[in-house]
Amino acid sequence: MIRALQAEGLLDPARKIVAGPEVTIPVRARGDLAALAQRVGARLVPDAEAPAREGRVAPRERVVALLRGRLEDRLLAQVPDKWEQHGDVLVLRMPDALLPAGREVAQAFAEVLGLKTVLHDPAGVAGELREMRAVPLLGDDPVALHVENGVRYRFDASRIMFSSGNLAERMRVAALPVEGETIVDMFAGIGYFTLPLAVHARPARIHALEKNPLSHRYLVENVALNGVAHVVEPWLGDNREFPREGIADRVLMGYFPRTQDFLPKALALLNPPGGTLHYHNTAHAESWKEEMEGQVRAACSAAGGTCEVADARVVKTHSPGVVHAVVEVRVKAGGSGGAAP
Repeated sequence: MIRALQAEGLLDPARKIVAGPEVTIPVRARGDLAALAQRVGARLVPDAEAPAREGRVAPRERVVALLRGRLEDRLLAQVPDKWEQHGDVLVLRMPDALLPAGREVAQAFAEVLGLKTVLHDPAGVAGELREMRAVPLLGDDPVALHVENGVRYRFDASRIMFSSGNLAERMRVAALPVEGETIVDMFAGIGYFTLPLAVHARPARIHALEKNPLSHRYLVENVALNGVAHVVEPWLGDNREFPREGIADRVLMGYFPRTQDFLPKALALLNPPGGTLHYHNTAHAESWKEEMEGQVRAACSAAGGTCEVADARVVKTHSPGVVHAVVEVRVKAGGSGGAAP
């Protein structure tokens, strides 16, 4: 949670984190804090007692202090206050006005945070394969080792996005009651959900499907890195062409947008008696639950089955008026349409 708040520039470094029956994490004021608290299962407590942190200076303030006297004040004001740090690799978005001094700013970040590489990500992910094209400001090795919840992820941070905003969802997946289950992760990426499940949840088998060759390469590496090759079976290709059906107790659909296009295959992957879908998509902030439930119900009906929504929650804000959400659905007999493996 601390890492996610830091990445969003929300952690208040001037006050101490207080441990007790509950953990109180001081944050900066922002309009969407209530929604954030709800998403991660936290309580928002106005004016909670959190003592001042003596002598603590926030990383951005330390970066600005290093640059003061070398950059004009108008440029110092544009030093980023949000970033993604993966081990010793940092990914940030540098304002255009600051780009001519990009290397100098990157050096300051590297000194403060102990980095080997600083990357500028001008546009985020794009296209069906969700690819990035970040460029180096400092350093020439973009391969990061990110450790989270006892899971190790190795990947090229200039090409592959790893979002701290999905941290709560990755931890929630790691705690699912899946012991002994066969799972299909239709959009495995580098193992975002596959690895927490394999490391912590004791499934019998995970079929990890990934279309992007680079992501698949790191998926294979990360399976070995975490010692779960006996559980995870990576597969490269379009998941709609995966040759097996009727094999899964549970199907993960961690992808957007237009995840509804993949629902027929997801239903076919489930065991003939049915199973559980974890259906991610983007939808309107005011009507996301109705939209996404409707998409799943329509697909189940078209496949000749029925479904029951067990859980629905917002993962994070995607863009103004749009959220990334997940609906957990129990598909009942007749809804899978799958054949025996």
